[in-house]
Amino acid sequence: MAPNQTLTLAHAPVGAPGVAAGFYQLSQRFAAALCSAAAAGMFLQAHGESRGEASRAAFHQGIVMCCSLLGVALLAGGLDWLREARDRKRRVPPS
Repeated sequence: MAPNQTLTLAHAPVGAPGVAAGFYQLSQRFAAALCSAAAAGMFLQAHGESRGEASRAAFHQGIVMCCSLLGVALLAGGLDWLREARDRKRRVPPS
């Protein structure tokens, strides 16, 4: 959570810290609602199967979802890191 907060608020305009904080809170709530709905959907989808199979299927789907979201987060972080490095390189005058 701390890196997301830092990245979000680092790009805020100097005169609008409230807007950045509001957007940050909105994104947290949206992500929490989306993940809660996805987790509930996985368990409800597996409800029709036998008890052991339902647990395994829901666990498997949860692991796949978490790994997918982790991959997306790592990709987004890597792209942001590359963009920041490119911008820093452009700002430094050649010696």
